[in-house]
Amino acid sequence: MVVHLVNVGRRPVVLVLYGGSEAPTSWRERLWPRKRRWSANYFNPNPLVLEEQRHHELRITKHDTIGFIPNGRDIWFNTMWVSDSRKRRYEIPGAREHIKKLWEKPKAS
Repeated sequence: MVVHLVNVGRRPVVLVLYGGSEAPTSWRERLWPRKRRWSANYFNPNPLVLEEQRHHELRITKHDTIGFIPNGRDIWFNTMWVSDSRKRRYEIPGAREHIKKLWEKPKAS
């Protein structure tokens, strides 16, 4: 999956993290939502600085859609986002559908 990150603003944007959160796993969580678990990775080795009208391609593999949380559990992302230095999260549109496609088994011909 390739995500195109574009700065359409007038000021530089410093992107620090990319990550995701899990989906509700039961009907109870859908009715009474709780705080979702999430996990993120840093842009390595330094934050990604996007000047005005600049872009960057972020390549996400299926293994990037699995996160690890401190209690030892893996979480399977349902949504993905990018976070900047001001702690704003920018959702990646269509992430749910693209994640499903990444994990689909190839059809035999």
